[in-house]
Amino acid sequence: MLYLIAIFIGIPIIELYLIIKIGAFIGAFNTILIIFGTGILGAYLAKKEGLQVLRNIEMCLANGELPSYHIIEGFLILIAGFLLLTPGFLTDIFGFLILFPATRFIFIKFVINYLNKKIEKGEVKIFLNF
Repeated sequence: MLYLIAIFIGIPIIELYLIIKIGAFIGAFNTILIIFGTGILGAYLAKKEGLQVLRNIEMCLANGELPSYHIIEGFLILIAGFLLLTPGFLTDIFGFLILFPATRFIFIKFVINYLNKKIEKGEVKIFLNF
């Protein structure tokens, strides 16, 4: 509960602080252009990377493989897209880090380790409906 409060109150406060400080340094117009530009670039890159992940999922399914890695990858790309569309510099940094394949694997490994620990503890239940 406390971490949710930190996320929903702390991050916007940090973002506002950064926007004000950077805006004072480079000017309000340039700050707005950067925020707008990262949103457009982020949406384009998220779409491009997301379509590649969909192709990878289709190839896995066509080969009879379980595309679990690519599903996690697609979920992270979705999160990256949301972060990049959110106005601010901190969210943009994390969004681009998740979006670029060179650094995305770090986040994928984190999610996989997190889920494995939850499954081992029995805290995650998987339901299959047939």
